[in-house]
Amino acid sequence: MSFCMGNFLDKITEIILNNELITKDERVLLSFSGGVDSSVLLDIIMKLKESLNFELCLFHLNHNIRPEARMDQIFCEKKAKEYGLKIFSYSERVLEFASDNSLSIEEAARNIRYKIINNIVNENKIDKVVLGHNLDDNVETFFLNLFRGSALKGLGGMQFKKGIFVRPLLGTAKSSIYKYANSSSVDYVEDSTNQDNMYSRNKIRNIFIEQLKEEYGNDIIKRISGTMELLREDEKFFDDYICDNIELDKDFYFKDDLRKLDDVILNRFLLKKVLSRKDVTFKQVMSVNKFIRKSDSGRMSIGNIWIVNQQDKVFFLDKLPDKTEVLYKLKLGKNHSLGLEINYKISEEAVFDKNTISIPLNQINGDLVIRNRRSGDKFLPYNMGGTKKVKDLLIDEKIPRIFRDEIPILADDIRIYWVYNIRKAHIKELKAPFVVISIKED
Repeated sequence: MSFCMGNFLDKITEIILNNELITKDERVLLSFSGGVDSSVLLDIIMKLKESLNFELCLFHLNHNIRPEARMDQIFCEKKAKEYGLKIFSYSERVLEFASDNSLSIEEAARNIRYKIINNIVNENKIDKVVLGHNLDDNVETFFLNLFRGSALKGLGGMQFKKGIFVRPLLGTAKSSIYKYANSSSVDYVEDSTNQDNMYSRNKIRNIFIEQLKEEYGNDIIKRISGTMELLREDEKFFDDYICDNIELDKDFYFKDDLRKLDDVILNRFLLKKVLSRKDVTFKQVMSVNKFIRKSDSGRMSIGNIWIVNQQDKVFFLDKLPDKTEVLYKLKLGKNHSLGLEINYKISEEAVFDKNTISIPLNQINGDLVIRNRRSGDKFLPYNMGGTKKVKDLLIDEKIPRIFRDEIPILADDIRIYWVYNIRKAHIKELKAPFVVISIKED
């Protein structure tokens, strides 16, 4: 079957317009390696540029991995000049970055590339970033994630549009892109590392997928892509369900509420709440699920997120509370400690309300301080009929152990006057003058 260049161009143009991948008057950045994908994209986008009246510029990154990498960079810079386009051209030592940061070469290149792109976007008010991923790339991503044990989100692969990043060629086979390039005399460079099977993606592309094509026919790529589309639809359904039925911006959830959820829903909730911040494996999802369902207490971390299981709650924290000992000596006027504003004054009148305590000046021993709890702390709580350990008070109030050291305590050298937001002490013989302490969130 002969290749129809017009049909190909119409198809990609329709994808761009119907999905609003690029719209009128936008500032657009094309990630331009000089390879066949980005070169074909440049050719098509330039044909659209006049009718949509958008501003186009290019980005190129020389990874300095191949001897010919500098020649590819020169090719891209010349191509930009031919079209009269601005190009952001960078050269980075990816191998050194990978070694210094214990990353694979692929990870290191991706991290550097997106960091630079994000900087360009922010500094130049870019509306869209166009990437050259194609249908074959997406199927390769499916297998990479499958072999890694990815959750459903990873198996759905990339999307035509995600935020400002757009991929007009994502539904187009690599073979069709080559045919268009050859039919339209589009110049491009070949990356020799694409044949190096030391890279995981290349191994999947050059060996595994080729074997699939031999066994099941060349259209296996389109069939797998169709399955990926169904997986993306399933993922969207579950995402919408979670967003509609569970609050995602809370720091804690009641353990019983989470345990009542079906495993499918709990796993989706975990993906949205915690694990979406990094690449996730099925094993990680199930380990958090088991931790919530089976553990009465404890903590675990996934990436930079802590899940803390204490008493009747499960907490999701960006960091664990600081257990550093705090001792802040109060002075007259405004004070700031432990995230609080503490006002200290001397008055002939006592004031008692939710945020204020008054202590007879003659009862204070030494300095008044704001501190966190100490081992063996005891005090005489108001209206409780006797001395009580601070530890027992916090247990009675169901304060999770992990947060108990963060609770501010107003005390002097020998006595506790206020376990903030929980209980004030019983004050005997209210005689002026008074130290009046008011506390509020800073």
